[in-house]
Amino acid sequence: MMWGSLLGLSLWALSATTRGAEPPDLILHHGHIVTVDGNFSIQEAIAIQGEQITAVGSNDMILKLAGPETKRIDLAGQTVLPGLIDSHVHPTGAATYEFDHPIPAMESIADVLSYVQARAEVLEDGEWILTSQIFITRLRDQRFPNRRELDLVAPNNPVCFRTGPDAALNSLALQLNGIDKDFREPEGMTGKVERDPETGEPTGIIRSAGQFIKTKSSGRSPSREDRLNQLQELFADYNSVGITSISDRNASDGSLDLYAALLKDDKLTCRLFLYYGINGGASLEETEQRILKARNSEWHAYNNRLWLRGAKFFLDGGMLTGSAFMKKPWGVSEIYGISDPAYRGVRNVEPEKVYEICKLALAN
Repeated sequence: MMWGSLLGLSLWALSATTRGAEPPDLILHHGHIVTVDGNFSIQEAIAIQGEQITAVGSNDMILKLAGPETKRIDLAGQTVLPGLIDSHVHPTGAATYEFDHPIPAMESIADVLSYVQARAEVLEDGEWILTSQIFITRLRDQRFPNRRELDLVAPNNPVCFRTGPDAALNSLALQLNGIDKDFREPEGMTGKVERDPETGEPTGIIRSAGQFIKTKSSGRSPSREDRLNQLQELFADYNSVGITSISDRNASDGSLDLYAALLKDDKLTCRLFLYYGINGGASLEETEQRILKARNSEWHAYNNRLWLRGAKFFLDGGMLTGSAFMKKPWGVSEIYGISDPAYRGVRNVEPEKVYEICKLALAN
């Protein structure tokens, strides 16, 4: 049976009577068992056989079910809750986020620039300095660092401050990507290079930046064994606060391989529901092949530990970057760099194609 903590015990089924004649493997007694049944009743004890909860009730009732091999744990008044589910995580990325070096909390532009400068001091000239997922709405300054600020602290290193689909680059990073005063966004692309209204020079801030820029990690790359170990540590952290089930909302073939390896070695301590990553910009033929690959996977069949059953593609931008596609205009915003009062966000996949992708997913 999977254990994160008493707090994180998964209550998969509840019954006031035993499901069979076999004595339970485990009894937890003299506690507060929060059943979340129809009456939200709180019981004193719980009996477990294998992965199934076979009975809940009073201490006397449940302890009578014990056999000579039943393990008994006196909770001494502690509480047992159903396992918590986090329905949107990206574990493989989160597990290795600090693999190369610790990343401090950043709450202001000054914090960001201090971190960039510290990285410039330990890296060779020309090596990339990258940050990710530091959303400007969570910075006290409520803005991106600009290219001049980044130039001051890292003049000899290309810098990319990435936050969701958008980014801020210093002068060297812009130069390496061929983005200058004469650069024009290719027709049909949703990305935008922001410019100084007086000089026309790029400010360094690029919306939907992934379409225009290429970067290179300067950190150590984890091996497969490293990734497996880091995932185990992350799942143990989840378990310690009662999370026993998660949904990977953009699972790749590589991440599926890692999860399957942990499960086969009996080291997977979270139940996983997977949403298979699909490229919304690919042709429908390519999308169909991707969906068929998911359908034909051994993990597409029901498995309450690892189940590949969903699909994920990126329809639009993000709420924290002012690029989510809205029913009504966002409104002019200096924080999000929105100057068009009619702007509604970024839509990467047209409705007709969304419909076709959904049909393919449902058919499989």
